[in-house]
Amino acid sequence: REDAIMKWLAFILSTGIQVSQNFKLKKILSDELTIGEWLTQHLPNDDFSIDNAIIMSNSRRFPLFVDPQGQAITWIKTMEKERLRVIKPTMESFRMHSSISNCLELGIPLLYENAGNQLDLCVVSLLENKRRIIGKTEQIKLQNRWVTVAPGFRFYITTKLTRPHYGPEVCVMVTMLNFQVTTEGLEDQLLNVLVSRKEPNTEKARLNNIREFHELKRKQKETEEKIL
Repeated sequence: REDAIMKWLAFILSTGIQVSQNFKLKKILSDELTIGEWLTQHLPNDDFSIDNAIIMSNSRRFPLFVDPQGQAITWIKTMEKERLRVIKPTMESFRMHSSISNCLELGIPLLYENAGNQLDLCVVSLLENKRRIIGKTEQIKLQNRWVTVAPGFRFYITTKLTRPHYGPEVCVMVTMLNFQVTTEGLEDQLLNVLVSRKEPNTEKARLNNIREFHELKRKQKETEEKIL
């Protein structure tokens, strides 16, 4: 990803187009407030993971996380909190279909956890993302019927497979994100574990400071918008 960005920058500069120095994806497609909120929700604190979150939030397709260490699951469950519903490949098809339909109609976030190389037909049908608008109502085709989509519905897929083998017909329907731990992210996690074990009060104070900082930034942004 970084190599691709460097090649694009080199091409842009060769054409004489001005470009910002030290270009970063997070400076263009996100902001400090959003990223800070993700970090308090246990998103790994490294550029690769942050870029993954930005790509997910800006994509029209549902995300599929390659997540052998469970980092994406931890982040999603913390971010969506108690509203999140979870389905797994071991569920019977009719129960899975019922859960997906209910979440669509009620606007409840849904996680398909620990997917294998083969996805349930109901999940594949949802990934096709066939939508239509009737009046002010948006509907999505789920196998052989149309289901109303309520605001707030989000769908996530995670797999623990390090090298999943999905066919091209699946890959083109999802935004596939590699959430395997990076060296930078692992160092940050190990440091946090060490501090929490050796100095638990210090770790609690650090987390509280982070939350307070981002809460103040949020209030600052709201005040600026009101003034404008």
